[in-house]
Formats: sequence, C-alpha cells, structure tokens
Amino acid sequence: MLARYLQAWETDDVDGLVALLTEDATLSMPPVPSWYQGREAIRTILLAVLFPSGVQHRWRLSPTRANGQPAFVVYRADEATRSYRAFAIQVVTLDASRRDLRQVAEVTAFLGPELVTSFGFPLLLPQ
Repeated sequence: MLARYLQAWETDDVDGLVALLTEDATLSMPPVPSWYQGREAIRTILLAVLFPSGVQHRWRLSPTRANGQPAFVVYRADEATRSYRAFAIQVVTLDASRRDLRQVAEVTAFLGPELVTSFGFPLLLPQ
C-alpha cells in the first residue's frame, strides 16, 4: 500500500492517491495553520496547490520512518537547477482497524528542507 502511495505521488495520480485515503482522512502541513479533512477536501487542495494543471513529475519521495511510523522525504522539482530540492518530511498514519483494508488516515507534512538532513538525506537529488 505504501508503494502505491509513493507511486501515486511520483506519477501525479491524484485519483489514485485519494483512493488510498480513509473517508475522514486529514492532511496538515505545519507550520501552515490550516488542515483538511475528508477525501474531497484533500483532493481539492492537492489539485489546487500540490498538483497544479500543466505541471508533471514535480515530486520525488524517499521512504523512511518517523516516530515508528511510515514517512517519506519529499523533494520538489526545481527546473532552474535540473534537480529535486528537499521540501518536507511527510509522516503517514495508517488505519489498520480492518485487517483486509489498510488505508491512510492522516498525512502530516512537516514543511522545511532543513528537516531532511536530520533524517540522513541530501538536500538535492539529480533530476
């Protein structure tokens, strides 16, 4: 399931990403004070801000762990330098309440490239 999540981010598959969320999933991005709850609210912010029309292959994710939970180091494409720059640490909380259905219940993206190096990842990836 986490491999599908990563693939959805990297292939701009918003529908696939939203399908992995619980109906009442939440998305927050500290230090941004707003947060989003529910598939439709999350779909709206993903399409408006993170996956804007006409921009493709903007994201690269590298799996890691944070506080015992699955997490990803998130890189955003920088066309000027032809690289991917560190953007955030994304912690994913899974809903495993039903054995046959594992979905994402919460995504918390801690914004700030400086966090990436504390996880042992570089600030830049080649494009």
